[in-house]
Amino acid sequence: MVMNKLLSLLLVLLGFSACSSDDDNSGSSTNPNEEQPCEYGTPTYNYQIKGKVTDLTNTPIDSVKVKMMTGQFCIDSTMTDTIGFYQISEEHTQLYPEMKTVYEKKGYQSDTLDADFSAEEFKDGDGKWFNGSASKEINAQLKNN
Repeated sequence: MVMNKLLSLLLVLLGFSACSSDDDNSGSSTNPNEEQPCEYGTPTYNYQIKGKVTDLTNTPIDSVKVKMMTGQFCIDSTMTDTIGFYQISEEHTQLYPEMKTVYEKKGYQSDTLDADFSAEEFKDGDGKWFNGSASKEINAQLKNN
């Protein structure tokens, strides 16, 4: 009994709670005037970064590794297709500081470009960045080694 109370207290402190509806406990009511079941969640945002990677003669480069970085941590990565195009679309729970795109391929010099989003760039959110979305096009040119 004491263990159940301690476990319940721990879960409440972590933000979990038991939720139920008075009608059928399904939580599927569509009436906006009825009390809705509680949900545990975190504000999120969606971002999309896309672009093209070319060499200095504007020839597309395929199979370039494109990494989204914040500090030394890689958030996400992808590869360019046969026409040098890449796209990274993600949903995240925090706005990362100092985001950068890093472009790497053997035979070419790596390049790093800024990819920061400001709160003003997010649309359809709460006026900040919560639940909003933003898109950016970042093109890169790589030099041969």
